[in-house]
Amino acid sequence: MKYRKGTNADLPCRRQGKPGADSRLDWTLGIGNHECISNIEDPDLMRVVYMLQSFPMDDAVRLLNPILSAETWPLSTSGPRLTFCHRTRALLCLVRLADSATLEAELQIPRNKIQYYLKCYIFVSQLEALNIPYTVQSFLSSPKEGLVKGLWKNHSHEPQAVRLVADLCLEYRVYDPQLWNSLLQKLLGFNFISHLQKVLEAVVAVPALWEISSFSRTWRSMILAPFVSASVPLSPDQQATLYRTFVLLLKCPFLLNLNLI
Repeated sequence: MKYRKGTNADLPCRRQGKPGADSRLDWTLGIGNHECISNIEDPDLMRVVYMLQSFPMDDAVRLLNPILSAETWPLSTSGPRLTFCHRTRALLCLVRLADSATLEAELQIPRNKIQYYLKCYIFVSQLEALNIPYTVQSFLSSPKEGLVKGLWKNHSHEPQAVRLVADLCLEYRVYDPQLWNSLLQKLLGFNFISHLQKVLEAVVAVPALWEISSFSRTWRSMILAPFVSASVPLSPDQQATLYRTFVLLLKCPFLLNLNLI
């Protein structure tokens, strides 16, 4: 490979000497950082995608693909143990860089299942961050309602677990009213405002949940909260939040009963 000049300034590296693609990947894929990935548009991931776009696609695939199955960092002789956080980051980059035919051939995953497998990698990395050991295969074969209820029973006091339970419930259509009644309260209590907006937009399509006691209270709190905290002049983030709130307001299934005044 020939390395394009100028990327060293954009992608600082922990190592000394002349940087190569492997050392910059070390930094960008989060080697040494054990936080799970939660944002597909993560700036570090976008940097490595940008860097590898200047190389032939096959070279990028050969560089990233071993990370998905290796136990330790394959691009150096003294790398750390790889986690599903690292594997998920590598897969996210692969999905951005390679076409579906190449991904299907290299990963041995049907092209119409690649996005689903990506979701599974993210879920497994988030479970790993909670010290709950899963592989992708064991996750795929596990009863999801049992997984969700076990996770809730043992980890409902942890913010990242509460968010994960909400995502798993939506993905696998677990709509237990008692669980959702507590889940909405926890999401609100942990102040996951933007995430809770997305959750409410999704569960509005599940009329069975409209009857739970926390449902209308959560809607009311979510609609009022941005207006209570807003101050003039509005920041760009506040403007975006208020816009999303107006959109959410239009989707509220019992708007006339919310008593917002």
